[in-house]
Amino acid sequence: MKKVSLKIKLTLLYTIFILVVVGTVLGILFSLSGREILASTKMSLERRVEESLEEIERYIKEENSLECMKDHLAMRIKQEEASIQYHQQAIARMQLAERDMDQAEKYEGKYTFKNLFVFFNDC
Repeated sequence: MKKVSLKIKLTLLYTIFILVVVGTVLGILFSLSGREILASTKMSLERRVEESLEEIERYIKEENSLECMKDHLAMRIKQEEASIQYHQQAIARMQLAERDMDQAEKYEGKYTFKNLFVFFNDC
């Protein structure tokens, strides 16, 4: 084991060097992406708090008026409708995927794919 060739030594050295460089780059990227995620989460939470504070201030100023309650209900209805629409779209996508899987199962083994390039090369 004492006589290790120069080729193997250089290969190991190069491998270690590459691993260190790749590890450093990945560490930097993960660090930066983590900061970006935290920053975007912080911004979205701050925006929600601002909206809630505005709503509370408006609610207090209008002293629980019917108009304020109606506006709040209209906003909540729109939010719920958007959520329902999103879920309906997700369900429709899943149903399409399920139909595709059923069709693939139905025609499994009945059809084969041929290489078209072989046909065109013969002409």
